[in-house]
Amino acid sequence: MTLLHSATLVVLFEAQVQQTPDRIALIEGDRQFTYQELNAKANQLAHALKQCDWANHTNLVAIALDRSCEFVIAVLGVLKAGFAYIPLDRSLPENRILHILSEARSPLLTTQAFAGVELPVPSFHLDRAQPLIQRQSTANPVSCVQPSDLAYVIYTSGSTGVPKGVMIEHRSAAHYAVTAAAAYGLTPIDRVLQCCSLSFDAVIEELFCTFAIGATLIIRSEDMLSTAAFFLSECQRLQISALFVPTALWHFLATAVVEEALELPKTLHLISVGGERARPELFQRWRDRVGNSIRLINSYGPTEATVVATMSDLSQLEAIEGELPIGVPIAGVEAYVLDADLNPVAPFQVGELYLGGVGIARGYLNQPQLTQERFILNPFDNCTRLYRTGDRVRMRSDQQLEYVGRIDHQVKVAGGFRVELFEIEAQIAQHPSVDQAVVIAADQGQGEKCLIAYVVFQSIVFEETVALAELRSFLKQQLPAYMIPVRFVPLDALPLSPIGKVDRQKLAAQSVATEIAPSTRSNSSIAAQIANIFQGLLQQSIGLDDNFFDWGGTSLLAAQALAQITRTWQVSVWMRQFYQSPTPAALAQIVLAAQQGKPSLNESIDFEAEAQFSLEVDRAKPVLSVAAAQTILLTGATGFLGAFLLHELLQTTTATIVCLVRCRDATAGQARLQSILTQYHLWNPADRDRIQILPGDLAQPRLGLSEAAFLQLADRVEAIYHSGAIVDFIKPYSLLKAANVLGTAEILRLASSGTAIKPLIYISTIGVFGAAGYFTGNTVIHEQTPLSVSKPFIGLDDGYAQSKWVAERMVQQAQQKLPIAIVRPGFIFGHSQTGAANHKDYISRLIKGCIELGCVSPIFGQKDQMVTVDYVARAIVYLSKSSQHIGKIFHLTPPPGRDINTHQLYRLLGKFGYSLDWVSYSEWTQRLASSPTNSLYPLLPLFSEPVYQGKSLIELYEHCPDYDCCTTQAALAAIEMTFSSIEPVLLKTYLPAWIRSGFLTPPEKVELSTVQPRLLTSATAPEH
Repeated sequence: MTLLHSATLVVLFEAQVQQTPDRIALIEGDRQFTYQELNAKANQLAHALKQCDWANHTNLVAIALDRSCEFVIAVLGVLKAGFAYIPLDRSLPENRILHILSEARSPLLTTQAFAGVELPVPSFHLDRAQPLIQRQSTANPVSCVQPSDLAYVIYTSGSTGVPKGVMIEHRSAAHYAVTAAAAYGLTPIDRVLQCCSLSFDAVIEELFCTFAIGATLIIRSEDMLSTAAFFLSECQRLQISALFVPTALWHFLATAVVEEALELPKTLHLISVGGERARPELFQRWRDRVGNSIRLINSYGPTEATVVATMSDLSQLEAIEGELPIGVPIAGVEAYVLDADLNPVAPFQVGELYLGGVGIARGYLNQPQLTQERFILNPFDNCTRLYRTGDRVRMRSDQQLEYVGRIDHQVKVAGGFRVELFEIEAQIAQHPSVDQAVVIAADQGQGEKCLIAYVVFQSIVFEETVALAELRSFLKQQLPAYMIPVRFVPLDALPLSPIGKVDRQKLAAQSVATEIAPSTRSNSSIAAQIANIFQGLLQQSIGLDDNFFDWGGTSLLAAQALAQITRTWQVSVWMRQFYQSPTPAALAQIVLAAQQGKPSLNESIDFEAEAQFSLEVDRAKPVLSVAAAQTILLTGATGFLGAFLLHELLQTTTATIVCLVRCRDATAGQARLQSILTQYHLWNPADRDRIQILPGDLAQPRLGLSEAAFLQLADRVEAIYHSGAIVDFIKPYSLLKAANVLGTAEILRLASSGTAIKPLIYISTIGVFGAAGYFTGNTVIHEQTPLSVSKPFIGLDDGYAQSKWVAERMVQQAQQKLPIAIVRPGFIFGHSQTGAANHKDYISRLIKGCIELGCVSPIFGQKDQMVTVDYVARAIVYLSKSSQHIGKIFHLTPPPGRDINTHQLYRLLGKFGYSLDWVSYSEWTQRLASSPTNSLYPLLPLFSEPVYQGKSLIELYEHCPDYDCCTTQAALAAIEMTFSSIEPVLLKTYLPAWIRSGFLTPPEKVELSTVQPRLLTSATAPEH
């Protein structure tokens, strides 16, 4: 299409409709629209919008929709109606969305998403307005849109404490669409993937470069990014020929293509990347693998210059020297590299980049002063303007530009987000307790930066710990997550330069030297001494209000710190108190209260109330079965049992396994999972295509997913295995609740959401019955024994048992509405064939710790209901496949008479050459307390801290009941599944594996035969 100076986005699109009315314009899943059909839909919406009461009082309409055909129709409809559109990301904080709407004074076009929010502007609900829209004409509205009219406003990070709206006119957007389509070499037969965020201006590139040339736009699904392999396979299925992706996504794909030897779609001929620095070393590996068969374009352009200003065809580079170039200006763009006096710099010298031409924005919405500062008269042509980018660049010998860095306080943080430090500072300063604030972007390695906020509080603030917590909570309501500093450092005053300005360079150097500055406001001598203890253990400067665990504190270091505190002040401070109050200032208050004889306050929690959970289930929905499931969600795949469950599911089903993994992206999650499977001798490269990584977090609402992604997951998966949990016997319930309790609630909601009801296999633990033997005298716990048996004393148990009690109580209530099977394993030991074990678990630590101490105590007569991990994993998968097992509870524990207690276990260790003395319990705990390097030392509170009548938790567990498993054994009898006891033959398997891994030192009296770890394949796995 020939570019006309009078063109608008509307003219471009309608001209293409007239030229190719029957060509496919838009595809989403099973839906598709020809150019004529898409035009008709947009026309009906435009006519409806023009009839609204507010139509004559605004020229802006905000759009808050999910990635869908409706979004594309909305953009076209708004433009055809004569309005400019403002894209809104619905994941932004509510306050930020409301601010944008208030400043723009624009009506909001949306679905029901904001129905419960009081909006400062009128709203147009697409779903409610369908009757009105359907009655409208499909003919093109009479358009009076001019090239100089606004086309869209994109909000970016602003330096005044509020986001700034960049105003782009139709002529700029239309010019770019035609120019870029030609530069990219797009043709009508291309199929372009709509991939980027809908709130960024890159969506203009995807929509209108495609429509300007008469090509086809395909909307990607939210789960396409779950793995690189799935993304590329979907691109192949959809016959994608052109991709416009953020640099971070290209890094993700390129790494997978290089390291996993993935094949690119045969239809793909173009990839354009942009948004942040592209890694030259990865490009070299990419080119070695892919060659130049696919054009790879490195693009650069601020929003103020209409999407892209310069391009570099990396596939044409003869050699890679240093950084990858950002290229040369596209047609219609002028680029100047100037010094501080606006004089051109010499070739190869660094200067600031100024951009001019038809693509330059009108300015910032309602911010004339900022517009005047950033958009200046062109010193070489007084009739035009230049945009001051703030980017430092240089001209290379091949006449291409190379990006050097930012010249101001606008920085890129992890994830490629560009943020304005001044905006964050302004928001912090809005908090009533804050006097001054400065935010620094500190290098955290691997080219990524993190934000550190230095804060001076008002003199009225007496408790900085509380003030910092309130400040964090305040910012979460005002800013996106990527703009919230990861660290806050309270100071008495900000350092100043000789001319009286804040010395940012000094703060930046301080963040590099010590990572954090100590708070000096408190004069508490106890707090200062505790800070010194922390500093000695963490080897860095620690402030009085700094969280021990935020600065590298581990459970082992916490135990050592607690020992020093107890020894220094001769008072009892418990580990649960340490976790609840992990700053020097807060711990000083606990020490002071103990010195004054004041009782410490324990968590008083009504666990029954914690388990109350309302779940609405539509019983009209179809109920799926595990046996027929072809897409299974597994949580906890990176845990010990979860890894073996994943392996068992891969071995015994043909399903795709979606693994929820806490990770920054799918690439990192895949690497983490593969490492764990390899550690346990489970990894098989042939399984890669059946494993899909879903980045998420059990501790976050909706599992860390957006509402749309959560609902898509609910529609996609057909069965759920919930094995994920934080297993920690030291942390209090309050720190485990989010992942173990609220995460389970989200899993229940997922099972009930979507088009069908999903069966759920919930992995609980026999630990939910706690010290039942001690308090009830019961010698047997049956599978039908009500959970309420342990309710009176679960409050005395560790936080993990408490969280699992609440979670299972919740699941049992849901079991009345959903198809759920509950499985309670005993203590899960290593694999019966390979000896692969979780060396961080309680029993492994206990064995190693006692071997290191050279002694054990008679108190260890507990029956831990030990079962091998392969037995548990195989049993869970088998039991779950039969619908008759849904609704039941199963104990995966040793059959009667097959269990051994720890006393017997140590005698078996003695037969293998480990000489262990038998000492009293008090002597044993004293020896452990004096051995801070012992493997068991981090768990010392379990053995030494009294929880009931002077007894420790471990002492209460001395009287363990048996756990009846009749229901389980009857079900497993059908496959003649053999239970493997923890007998000498298994120890002969475990010990060599543990010794070879370096976990244990070999005993002196016995020579252990060489046993190599084995990869579990269909040949070595137990028969199924």
